[in-house]
Amino acid sequence: MSRGVRLSVLGLYKFNNALFNEMKLPTGFSSQDRETIIGNILSECAELECLFPDWDYCQTMIGLWSKFNQPTWERIYRASLADYNPIENYNRTEIETIETDKSETHSGNDTRKTSGKDTNNVTATTTETHSGTDSETNSITAYDSNTLYVHDKADLEHGEQITSGGNTESSVNYGKNDTFTHGEKIVNDDTITRNNHTSGNIGITTSQQMLEQEIEVSAKLNMFSIICDSFKERFCILVY
Repeated sequence: MSRGVRLSVLGLYKFNNALFNEMKLPTGFSSQDRETIIGNILSECAELECLFPDWDYCQTMIGLWSKFNQPTWERIYRASLADYNPIENYNRTEIETIETDKSETHSGNDTRKTSGKDTNNVTATTTETHSGTDSETNSITAYDSNTLYVHDKADLEHGEQITSGGNTESSVNYGKNDTFTHGEKIVNDDTITRNNHTSGNIGITTSQQMLEQEIEVSAKLNMFSIICDSFKERFCILVY
């Protein structure tokens, strides 16, 4: 393809439709948005001669041009997505955060003292009784007989009682001290966030005037038109 031959952008695209493959667009643009921009460029520049008739060189320049302008397009695109009310000229947001830190510490020793005396008394009484009768008999025989005859008899009764007793006492003294050490920390952290938002029309500009300005700004923030006009200015010979 001779450099002296003048071709339109549409002609280069028909020669090879990969002409715009190097073109960079703002983040968030879909493939459909990309096709819409390419379609608008071809439509707007169909009858205009391209400044770079060499296809390979033109594709490279389209990539460089888009990379150069992409940061600006990003900022404009983000601005166009801002959510606001077009008939309000006052918008104020105040955020106040209050943080509190309250801590209480308690510590000390608790002592429990236990003491006393345990006494055990044991009393016992034992009685032992002995009783009975002792008999004594005297017998004699005649000189001419071997038979014993009772001469006299004496009975002796006796009895005794033995009582014994005792008292046993045992005692135990005891005492102890139990000490308990305690400590605790009570933490009370709190965060309070206050959000105050005020918006509206403070009366400097009428709602009608603000709507007219919104229409004017909306047209300027049309990213498709911005990119298409930039391409036309950079790549086309504007001679009609």
